[in-house]
Amino acid sequence: MKNIRLNSRTATLVAVGGMIAATSVFGATSASATVTVSTNCNWTGGLYLRYNSDFKGAEADICNDLFDYAGWSVYNGSSLDTAHLVFAAGDGGSAGAGTSVKNNAAAVANWSATAGVSYTVYFHSGYSGAAQSIPWTHDGYPVNLNSSLKNNNASQRAFA
Repeated sequence: MKNIRLNSRTATLVAVGGMIAATSVFGATSASATVTVSTNCNWTGGLYLRYNSDFKGAEADICNDLFDYAGWSVYNGSSLDTAHLVFAAGDGGSAGAGTSVKNNAAAVANWSATAGVSYTVYFHSGYSGAAQSIPWTHDGYPVNLNSSLKNNNASQRAFA
């Protein structure tokens, strides 16, 4: 498993570039990587997701909008490179570590470094369906996701 920072396009390109390089070296037609999403937002803040309610369990720290918590795929010529996002053990514990982020978060905290930025968590990938707004607080106060979104969450978007 790889740890990467999701707070910049550069990190995404590095992860995808690594998959592309592996594909080129081994001559495969596709590459797949599991990406643990943990403590990636230390410098910029972001939305911190936890596997269990009450902000317990494994964590996934996502710094920007994310169209699909499952991960992403990128075509490299005729091959498809895919990254799958999973929870990582952290200070909330290891319960849920290695589990897909998509449809498995139960609690969140908004630790945006920019005052006034709120995040919205969505039921569906692509920012649609039932939603819950997570307002900015100076201390990143954690909240449990509502019953529509607990373990049924697929994307997030930031709003100023």
